[in-house]
Amino acid sequence: MILVNSTLTMITGISFVLLIPGPTNTLLLVSGLKNGVVKASPLIIAEVFGYITAIGIWGISLSTIPKGVHWIPEIIKVLCSFYIFYLATKVWSYGRTSYYEHKISFLQMVLASALNPKAILFVSLFIPKYSFDSINEFAFFILLFIMIVIPIGFLWISLGGAIRKQSSKNLLFIIYRIASVILMVFSCILFLSLLE
Repeated sequence: MILVNSTLTMITGISFVLLIPGPTNTLLLVSGLKNGVVKASPLIIAEVFGYITAIGIWGISLSTIPKGVHWIPEIIKVLCSFYIFYLATKVWSYGRTSYYEHKISFLQMVLASALNPKAILFVSLFIPKYSFDSINEFAFFILLFIMIVIPIGFLWISLGGAIRKQSSKNLLFIIYRIASVILMVFSCILFLSLLE
């Protein structure tokens, strides 16, 4: 019964966090908006790969980093905030350039997901510590995680695709600017959290 309860808690918690707008979701939405659902869908694989990489690294690191080396996560947060800010400036430029000129690459999505602060949240709040004790436990978690991420990622891309079908160029310009501001806000919040 404990395994079922912890698994349900993990699924619910991760699902809720993934539904919240953030850097990765904003990029999925923008990609659906720019490229349509079919062309943007491979970015979900990049999202999964980035998150799994970050979760594996954070899970192992947080359980093995000595207590006196507490500054490593702080440095990683700074790097995350700078990368998210870079992505914000890139999305901002989408409003100034040709509609089809830029697209979010597979590598950019992997990096955005790997550097997304949500991965730290997953490891510290929702993923049971025993998930990192054996390859079987980790594989079970990965399978569950993939089953959660794919439909939610597709939801964000589909939302972008739906907006694309209904939008004029002026509305697209505004949406890109709003998405960019959202990314900038996340970048600043992450950076300012270091000052607390």
